[in-house]
This record gives sequence, structure tokens and C-alpha cells, in this order.
Amino acid sequence: MNDCSSSSSSDGLSFILHDSSDEERILKYVFDNDNDKRALEVITKLTQVTQETMASSSSRARRLRKKERFIKRNCEEAHERLFKDYFVEDSIYNDTHFCLRLRMRRHLFLRIVHGLQSRFEYFQQRSDALGTRGLSPLTKCTAAIRILAYGMSADCVDEYLKIGKSTAMECMKNFAAGVI
Repeated sequence: MNDCSSSSSSDGLSFILHDSSDEERILKYVFDNDNDKRALEVITKLTQVTQETMASSSSRARRLRKKERFIKRNCEEAHERLFKDYFVEDSIYNDTHFCLRLRMRRHLFLRIVHGLQSRFEYFQQRSDALGTRGLSPLTKCTAAIRILAYGMSADCVDEYLKIGKSTAMECMKNFAAGVI
């Protein structure tokens, strides 16, 4: 009696359901048995299990994709609002507000932004194939500094700067690597 027939199920095929990735064991079982009908049953059961596994994993992937929906963020508008609020001559927020919100003076912040922009491709504003401009260096650095200065989560910068959570985390990581 081989180890495959010592299974707890009555048909001796339950090992396929529990360990379908163990191909050597299954093939050994099929080829060791002289009964062609039994071998055909094993192969049929294996095929069914494989198809069910593939179907369940693809439906699981579809469910995950449904949760991840695209959110159109107007990053050019967010950059303009950030620039008008903090960086124009008649800005809404003066130097004191800037220092309170970003924990540094404006001229220091701009030196950091220009330094990162000149040295790292990530902090240069690029356009996609349609000509839509991506995130500006000011927006990326502002997101990173807000996350670091306030210890806030990455998805909190989305409302004002129009940056998703993963992009905000990427900005912070690149900012930290660039400054260090």
C-alpha cells in the first residue's frame, strides 16, 4: 500500500485537493497504479482542481481590481493653488504662516526644492504622452515636508495637494534620500 492510498477519504484522491502543487507525488501515484480507469480519475480530478483554483484566483484578482479605482486629480490646479497661497508676492499666507505650516523659512524651502530639482530626475516636472504635466517639484517637496513635519499619514495630503497615498510616500522617500 503506498502513501497515497492511506488518505482519510474513501476515494484516495483527497491529497490532490490539499496539495495540488506536489506534482511528483501525483505523477508517481498515477504511474504506480496499473488501473487505467483509476489513473484517468486522478487526472480528471487534478484538472478540475486546477481549473477551480485558477477560476477562484482570477475572480479574486477581479475583486481586487474593482476596489482600486482611478481618481482623476488635477495636479496642475493644485500646483497653481499652492503657488498662489504661499509663493507669489501677494500670497494669502505670509512668511509667518509659511514657517508655521512647513516648519522652515520660505527661502530655505526654495533652496531645497531647487537643489533637489537640479540633482534628481524625480523632482523634475515631466509631461506624459498626452502632454499633461505631472506633479511639480514644489508639490512633491511640500507633500514630503508636511508628512515629515507633522507626522501625518500619506493620504492626508491628498485633499490640498491632490496627491494619492502611494505617490505621497514615494515623494517622502525620494525627498529623504535626496536630502541625505
